[in-house]
Amino acid sequence: MADRRLRPSRSAAGSLPLVSVIITTYTDQRLNDVRDLLGSLKAQTYPHLETVFVGEKLPQLCDSVAEHAQRLGMSNFRAEFNAGAPGLSHARNLGVERSSGEIAAFIDDDALARPDWAENVVRALAEHPEAIGVTGPAYPLWANDSLRWFPEEFYWILSCPTPGWTGHRQVGPIRNAWGMNMAFRREAFDYCRFSPAFVGGNQGSADGSKVGLLGDETEFCLRLTGESGRGILYSPDVQVLHKVYEHRLSGRFIRRRAFWEGYTKA
Repeated sequence: MADRRLRPSRSAAGSLPLVSVIITTYTDQRLNDVRDLLGSLKAQTYPHLETVFVGEKLPQLCDSVAEHAQRLGMSNFRAEFNAGAPGLSHARNLGVERSSGEIAAFIDDDALARPDWAENVVRALAEHPEAIGVTGPAYPLWANDSLRWFPEEFYWILSCPTPGWTGHRQVGPIRNAWGMNMAFRREAFDYCRFSPAFVGGNQGSADGSKVGLLGDETEFCLRLTGESGRGILYSPDVQVLHKVYEHRLSGRFIRRRAFWEGYTKA
C-alpha cells in the first residue's frame, strides 16, 4: 500500500498550512486529561501545528498546562486565560482570536487525537476545496471493560459519534461538525463566531454533567453554511478517541445530558 502521509521536502515545508489546535478547559480536575491530550498532539505525524490552550475559572490551569507542554517539548504552544465572559463559546472564540493557523481545529479536553488526525484534517480540506470545515468520528475510550455494555444507539449521550450510531461511513457532506472533533478554514470566522448564547455547555460540574444550552457547534455550522454557501465535510479518517469514565453512565449525568439536549433542540 502506498504511503499517503504528508512528507514535505525542504522546499515544500513552508507551503503546508499551519493547523491551530484549540483546547478549552474549565476545571483543574481535567488536568490529567489535558496532559494526555497534549501527548497525543505531540505524537502527530503532521509537522506544522500550533496548540492554543484556553483555561477558565482558575488562572493556574494555564500555568500547569504550559509547564507540561514545555516538558513535552511543544515549542509552538500558548496558554490563554479567559478573563472575560465564561463559557465554551467564549473560550472557543478566544482560542480562534489568539491562534494564527490557516486551519483552526477543535478537540475536547478529555479526548485523544489519533496520530494521523491533523494530517487527515489537512488532506480532507485539500481534496475538497468546496468544504469550509471537516469533522469525523469519535470512538469511546472506555475507562474499563465493564462499561462496554452501553448500547451504541445511545452514544450521543457520551459525545461519541461513531459510524455505527450516525450511519456516516464514507466521505461526504454533513449538516454540522461535532465539537469534540472538528476543524474549519480560517475564513470561516470571517462569517461568524460561536454564539455567546451557549454559555452553559461547559459550566457544569467536574464530572462533565451539562447545565445549559448545548450544541454551540451545531448552531455555528448552520449559520456558517448559510452565510458562506459552503458545506461541512465528513471524513471517516479524521478520528479521535473520547474518554468514557464511569460517571458518564450515572443516572445524574444521563438525565442532565438528555434534558439539556432536548431543551436545546426545542
